Amino acid sequence: MWEEEYPELDPAFVERDHRRKEGLPVLIAKTARLVIRETVMEDVPRIFEIYNSPGIREIVRPSRTLEEETEFMWAYISHAYAFYDFGLWSILKKESGEVIGQAGLFPSDRLENAVELGYVIDPAFQGQGYARECGRAVLDYAFHTLDLEEIHLFAGQDNEASVRTARALGFQPEETCPAEGMLHMSVKAGQENSLKLCYVNDNIKRSDRKDTGENI
Repeated sequence: MWEEEYPELDPAFVERDHRRKEGLPVLIAKTARLVIRETVMEDVPRIFEIYNSPGIREIVRPSRTLEEETEFMWAYISHAYAFYDFGLWSILKKESGEVIGQAGLFPSDRLENAVELGYVIDPAFQGQGYARECGRAVLDYAFHTLDLEEIHLFAGQDNEASVRTARALGFQPEETCPAEGMLHMSVKAGQENSLKLCYVNDNIKRSDRKDTGENI
């Protein structure tokens, strides 16, 4: 057992490891309206539908068939979460359990030894503040559970909604950007803007978050 061989390991990490080995998704956060957890194979058809929505399929990822997406996600779920201890996770509406997007963290392929935040919300649910709500929960998880020191984000320079969301989360523009046509932004631990939500990270309840009153 991990805890017997390495007693200095974080018990929360050990619990996450146990759940993954049992084929169970790790709960990342619960907010006022959302549940964020590791993606499971049952989510894949819905995620495929979202990524192929007009306005998303053109910019987010290369086009795949459902069969290709299923094969890719099986490998991703089986290996990426355990290897990195983070990844892109499913966003569900708390009341209905409906998957409305993905959000999370991933190793940057633009920057060296850096982690990026990304999210995709079903167009039918955009404009309701879900991006900010899940973004704050993801940042809290990154800084307080994973102990990461800085998170990066890239947004299209003409994508005003994404830039507004990033600024609302505490991201600030960097002077240089390695990707043409993109805005490079970053936020360090302690600088993120938070909203008072009722959410759970690794079964630790927290509600001491500042309400900024922002909602898009």
